[in-house]
Amino acid sequence: MQSVGRYQIESEIGRGAMGIVYKAHDPTLGRTVAIKTIHLTTVTDSAERERVTDRLLREAQAAGTLSHPHIVTVFDVLHENDFAYIVMEYVAGSSLAEMLANVQLPDRGELLVWLRQVAEALDYAHRKGIIHRDVKPANILITASSGETPRSAKITDFGIAKPISQETTHSGTLIGTPSYMAPEQIEGTAVGDRADQFALGVVAYQALCGRKPFEAESVPGLLHKICSEEPRAISNINPALSSTVNKVLARALAKRPGDRFPSVSDFVGALSIALAENEPAPGRTTVLVGEPPEPSPAAGSSSRKLALVVVLCFAVAAAAVFIVRLNSGQSVPVQVLETKSAPATPPPAPAPAQTTQPASSAAKAPASAAPKRAASEARPPAAAPASVSRPRGVIVPASSGAQLGISTADVDLVSEPSGAHIVVDGRSDASCNSPCTMALTTGRHTLTAQLNGYATARRIFNLPETRTLYIPLERSSGTLVLTSIPNGASVSVDGQLYGQTPITLHLSPGIHQIVLTRGALEHHERVNVEADGFDARTIRW
Repeated sequence: MQSVGRYQIESEIGRGAMGIVYKAHDPTLGRTVAIKTIHLTTVTDSAERERVTDRLLREAQAAGTLSHPHIVTVFDVLHENDFAYIVMEYVAGSSLAEMLANVQLPDRGELLVWLRQVAEALDYAHRKGIIHRDVKPANILITASSGETPRSAKITDFGIAKPISQETTHSGTLIGTPSYMAPEQIEGTAVGDRADQFALGVVAYQALCGRKPFEAESVPGLLHKICSEEPRAISNINPALSSTVNKVLARALAKRPGDRFPSVSDFVGALSIALAENEPAPGRTTVLVGEPPEPSPAAGSSSRKLALVVVLCFAVAAAAVFIVRLNSGQSVPVQVLETKSAPATPPPAPAPAQTTQPASSAAKAPASAAPKRAASEARPPAAAPASVSRPRGVIVPASSGAQLGISTADVDLVSEPSGAHIVVDGRSDASCNSPCTMALTTGRHTLTAQLNGYATARRIFNLPETRTLYIPLERSSGTLVLTSIPNGASVSVDGQLYGQTPITLHLSPGIHQIVLTRGALEHHERVNVEADGFDARTIRW
């Protein structure tokens, strides 16, 4: 092919599911254009061919009403014989799909710029009553840098866009690329502008970690996951990303459109703040309500003070454990756990009734020696003495680890603050309230520590390598991301000033009074924060 109408074909620049894209020259206006060709005879069903042709006309009509610096402009539409041709703006550069295919994950700052540009373009189209319905990396074109002009993003291919006011697609017809389709597109229900937000959420997820949030070996399996399963936490794939990033993406990828952000720009704004948590920058602050904000002297001095506090905490914890071990008068609970089944031999007969010696006798040996003494004095129950000395608070099962021939070791468990309920290996019979000491079988163990008002802490440790486990607990909180248009509004929480928008607040659960101030303007909101919850709000003045 050498020409289409007045346009002179120069080279092929890409192929899609329904046609080829050429680079061409418009001699009348003296400009380079891109021509998307679609071979209509590939659609054998006459009714379906009519629908495809109608979609092409809608592309020209929809894109022709859109004038935005980050939307590829459609110039002309031609229909000759069995071909349709869409003439559009030529963008020198490459698509985001090509970059991802070559494992060229974009720089985080540059990616956010591109996402923000695409979000602005989509929001602009949504205000015009048009949704894209096929947002994906292949439809995000990245311009080539020119001198001091940085690369930018443009979204293309509104070929399957349609006015929001129209009804859904023909029954049984899926329009879009499966990996980026929102649940409502798959289920055939009404599709609104938040379907584009879902798709851009998938794009952002993929660009940040190199994988898609939903993957399966077959299209039916993929569609089932999109509609029924939660996306994988991106921090599990890219540990450099914070839990706030998980929450932002989870909201953009929510199954119900109403649970997503109000607009695509709101989503990208919240994502930019969440990503800034890993790279602190001026104007962005992370604070915990209930504690005064950090002063802003030299960062080096603050870091040294923080390090000193951490070291002192560990020193105090170690000293407490040392004192507990030397002073048997303190009540330190000890448990000997049975993690293996008993031998097939009949269990020993119950020991005769025992009496407990006065506390003064029990105080002669440290609590941690109880399991060792049981191991060295393991004899048939008939030979057991009539009186056995036990430290107060010791929990001894019917058969000790030594009697079963199981190797055990002591581990001291200390939480800050104390009083946390500690459960080892998910077993109700392997629990205590810190500070405490447990005699556990050697090997790998898991642990959870829970205390009202604090987030659950989890640890994995190995015995006998780990003999003391210090567990600092963080107060449970919810995350609130606040942005404003324009940014720079002062933010007060419960009467205390915490900084300016954009800002990420980690708030204690409950009702909080939020006040944003910009000059003489004030905006008041009461926010109900849930433990481990996430909310993002944008204030437009």
